[in-house]
Amino acid sequence: MSINLLGIAIMLSTTAYSQTPSNGDHHWILNTTISDEFNYTGNHSQIISQLTNKWHFIEGWGNKKVYDSNWNLIFPKSYVTDDGSNIEVANGVCELYAIYKPGTYNWPCNNCWNNQGSNPQTFNYTKGQLIRNTQTSFGYYEISIRLPYYQNQREKTIGVGPNFWFFRENNNTPPAPYAYGEIDVFEQVDNSDIQFSIPNNLDNYCFGPTVHYDQNINSNARTQNIVYNMIGWDIPTRYYAPLNYFVDFSDGQFHKVGLEWQKDYVSFYLDNIEVGSVNFEQGKFYPMNAYLDINLSEELNILNVTQFPFKYEIDYFRYYQFAANTNPISLNITTNNYSNGTLGYDKRLNINIGGTGLTTKVATGTNLILRADEFITLDEGFEIDDETQMYLQVTTR
Repeated sequence: MSINLLGIAIMLSTTAYSQTPSNGDHHWILNTTISDEFNYTGNHSQIISQLTNKWHFIEGWGNKKVYDSNWNLIFPKSYVTDDGSNIEVANGVCELYAIYKPGTYNWPCNNCWNNQGSNPQTFNYTKGQLIRNTQTSFGYYEISIRLPYYQNQREKTIGVGPNFWFFRENNNTPPAPYAYGEIDVFEQVDNSDIQFSIPNNLDNYCFGPTVHYDQNINSNARTQNIVYNMIGWDIPTRYYAPLNYFVDFSDGQFHKVGLEWQKDYVSFYLDNIEVGSVNFEQGKFYPMNAYLDINLSEELNILNVTQFPFKYEIDYFRYYQFAANTNPISLNITTNNYSNGTLGYDKRLNINIGGTGLTTKVATGTNLILRADEFITLDEGFEIDDETQMYLQVTTR
């Protein structure tokens, strides 16, 4: 009997395993053009100039704004500075920070979110933002971040939400037929929204990975629903998958947040462990910009309790893609003791393991990773034993 795998991924293992670049999956090749290690030097203006080769920020945009039930803007209260003054880079770490700095600022966002807004406006907070210059799609994305941690965490960070997400800039004209698309990888839920959570979690961060897409031409008809254990869009034409996950960052160390984005699924990772995955029809998403920013909710009266400045530290942003192979060939495995050391990490057209009368056993203790474009067949004689890990995936580029 043989087993054919078409368009799925499986893992055969007796130990825990996470399929991420950090754990040595050599199918993924780092794209150094898109990635950023933040190794910039010079004075502040020189560093910002270097930074803008890969990133930009939109003056006044990205605010945590307050709307009524019809999505009419009531007031925006936090402001993205256009000169990078809320961004610092030192020792290979980029810091985005939010501060209390009341003032009247130019706000050119007159054509966004139902054409609400005026110019200028009064804001109480300024903050940093990074938007990736290049729009990308399939691959593996990973950031290493550190967030402030305090005793009485729920009070000290209430109303502040550091984010890592994907959205198409100039989203008002996406490719037909889709009117809206967004992938939230790390989106901290405001602590006010989890007031009914488990008491032991009140001093932890909570982030809710979410997937949104919309085929409704009237994308402005959306409403947002954020409550404990649910974060997403509630219109039926939108798909949302709430995956709230509590995070203990009390160790003060950097932590890795990852996204694997394929044509028919996305998977979310925290410190190399998958915390959720969402399947969807192929082609729902088009290339998007990566965003790193901070949300602020002044309606929560955050100044009275929240610790400012709030620092969002990013050690790196990395983007991996499968190794390019325009003419992949098939692989037929019929011998014992095979591993990536003997097979390599090239993505194959299709893979067959085993056969009638054969014994084809994965080398004991190995971590084998095989990928194919069309299918993988597990035939008679295929074996895997204890302390051996095997990851099989069928996916088109």
